[in-house]
Amino acid sequence: MDKDLLAHLKRTADAIVAVFGGNAEVVIHDFADIEHSIVHVAGDITGRQVGGPVSYHPYRIACENGDATEDLLGYRYMTKKGRVLKCSTVYVRDRAGHVIGCFSINFDVSEYIRMANAVAAFTAFSDIPDSTPRDMSSATFPETLDSVIDAIVLDIGKPPSDMSKDDRIRVVGALERAGAFMYKGAVPRVAQLLGTSRYTIYGYLRETRAG
Repeated sequence: MDKDLLAHLKRTADAIVAVFGGNAEVVIHDFADIEHSIVHVAGDITGRQVGGPVSYHPYRIACENGDATEDLLGYRYMTKKGRVLKCSTVYVRDRAGHVIGCFSINFDVSEYIRMANAVAAFTAFSDIPDSTPRDMSSATFPETLDSVIDAIVLDIGKPPSDMSKDDRIRVVGALERAGAFMYKGAVPRVAQLLGTSRYTIYGYLRETRAG
């Protein structure tokens, strides 16, 4: 990400948190290194830190839609501790219009929800297709990948130990479509979580891509 652009985004992030205080957090991601994409954090709501990995949901949407990706505004998100956030993710582009990162605003509205009658308009959320209510923020790449796999396993309805070969191929196919295998080290991690060898995972990938 361009140094001047990043400096401008950092100042904007700090200004937002200065206005909205302890309930606000802004996280800036640079997609040039998705395993260490966080380049700035203002505030502290989700526990994200500089050097952490990309958030799964916004990055998956960017992978699916490329430069046609639209910003995600006013969506609902829940942390591991049950805090309800109102969030917006604005995709950062270079001068050619290519998506190169994102600027995510997280605002804790838990207290406002308890006073919903008085602040109903403020706590209204838009519907974002395929948004996940689970917390996908992680401190490390394996945690991010584990969260992605957890969501897919939940959809299949079986723990990995009970899965058939077809079930495991479905998991690998879903991870492939989600862009998970762009992460360095994804194959051995998936093999470990599914209780199989990485050579088996490569085989499943070949079957998935051939189909």
